[in-house]
Amino acid sequence: AYDGTFSGNYDPETMAYNMDDLFEELAAVELHHAPGTYYDYSNVGPEIAAYILEQVYERSYREQLKDLLKEVGMQNTYLQDYEKHRDNLVMGYDEEGEPATIDENPLLGGASGIISTLPDLAKFMKYQLESDEPLIEESTKVLFDDEEQDETVGYFWDLGFAEEEGFFYFKSGTSNGTQSIMLICPDSNYGQILIMINTSDEASRDWLSLYGRIEYDLIKYP
Repeated sequence: AYDGTFSGNYDPETMAYNMDDLFEELAAVELHHAPGTYYDYSNVGPEIAAYILEQVYERSYREQLKDLLKEVGMQNTYLQDYEKHRDNLVMGYDEEGEPATIDENPLLGGASGIISTLPDLAKFMKYQLESDEPLIEESTKVLFDDEEQDETVGYFWDLGFAEEEGFFYFKSGTSNGTQSIMLICPDSNYGQILIMINTSDEASRDWLSLYGRIEYDLIKYP
């Protein structure tokens, strides 16, 4: 099923995979580290977090997300609503320079599936910098810190502290045809969003180079 999804052959009417299937597969996983002692990024974690939210609040993850988007003012952001907005989706390009397929997520959407606009993402960045909502402080507190692994993470944010920026947190990611990053620096009151619609090695180098130059300019010439 995953191979078909990854190649873009996705049909929500016939895709027989849900959270029950995920938990059934997880039951067969052998752990190699004690919980809380090792960090390794995985898309499974956000899906489990979305499931936990549904159990705690007895509401769907989609409805809870809608409430947050409304609070932030993100009126053009949607969860797994590709077909309705397909004509407005930007085309991404894969490692070979070919048009990339859209990743479809048959689960709750905690790990992937949100579509948005740059103005909406800017609103989210502004919300992170200016809101006094307790959830922001909670989501950016340190949950795991390991100097040997060079990993400091909160609730899916990567955390750090720099001499000029002060405290900062960011999230980067790559999907089919797209590379993106959001950086939030609350101590120095700035942030940036950078999205590139190409996942080739050359584009990755350009993406990281541009990110570094923009950050330097934001620090030196705010």
